[in-house]
Amino acid sequence: MMLVSCAFSQSRNDASALIKSVADTANSTKTWRIEGSMEDSGYSRSYPGTFTLSLRAPVEARFQQIGGMTPAIIVCDTVNAWLYSPPLNLYRTQPVSENALCSPIVGEWKSLPSKLKSPTLAGRRTVEVGGQTMDCEVVRGKSEATPPLSGDIKRELCIDTKTNLILSEKDQYSGWARTYTYSKIEQDIDMPPDVFVVKLPAGSKPTPYDLPVPTRIGSLNMSREPGISLPRLVSKQDPVYDEASRRSRIEGRVVLYVVIDTKGAPSEVDIYSHLTPGLDSSAVQAVKQWRFTPATKNNQPVEVGQMIEVNFKRT
Repeated sequence: MMLVSCAFSQSRNDASALIKSVADTANSTKTWRIEGSMEDSGYSRSYPGTFTLSLRAPVEARFQQIGGMTPAIIVCDTVNAWLYSPPLNLYRTQPVSENALCSPIVGEWKSLPSKLKSPTLAGRRTVEVGGQTMDCEVVRGKSEATPPLSGDIKRELCIDTKTNLILSEKDQYSGWARTYTYSKIEQDIDMPPDVFVVKLPAGSKPTPYDLPVPTRIGSLNMSREPGISLPRLVSKQDPVYDEASRRSRIEGRVVLYVVIDTKGAPSEVDIYSHLTPGLDSSAVQAVKQWRFTPATKNNQPVEVGQMIEVNFKRT
């Protein structure tokens, strides 16, 4: 009797059928218009933002994120993927066939049956969608982090069982979390002809290097070429705490975008996320002295773009 009861309990809580229904809906829908809010959080920090997504199968997409840790605009036409980073005012192009970012959010929904491990029903919840309160089924499971990272990503989805649409979702990995809440979801709608036409901001410049873009928690936040091995830090110099920032009790982090050359030295250092002028300058001067093993492709050294975080805490 106990064995039978246990088997029944597992079957009742198994959310695999619901996850498959979500993926089937994502695969059968040809066009999407999705809007919502997102938040990156961890270690007592929070980075809220908003986003919009227009998507037309199979590869046309326009994704824009304002705020969060990696604001960006991604436009995929039938030929190219255009990646633009507002903090850097830089853009990069790649062939659509080589870019996994041309199906953001919805691409994850399509792959849920193969990627979400042990999906389990975990009760019901109400969420605010487009000014309306809606009930949804909570599903919890795990996904593998993207190599070379290790460990699992904890995932929680809130699914409307009437439409098989995800209304909100949260990923947690290594002390950080990302939450998406969808305020508008439109399916199989007509798209204006200029939706997937690139319109880059004035003064933006092209770059051959990887750029920071929004990716799932537990994966690298850079658009990497296949076969690239990343640089490894060999030596570093600590930044100096400037006196004005120390007196003002300023603490936090400066995020830098660094191009590491084929000898492992920073050849370009740009400020991606500011703190104070003094601490910004101190971070830049320190990182210019850092040295790395160079990145490689096909066993040959190559230049790459890299995000580096410099933390300041008063002692």
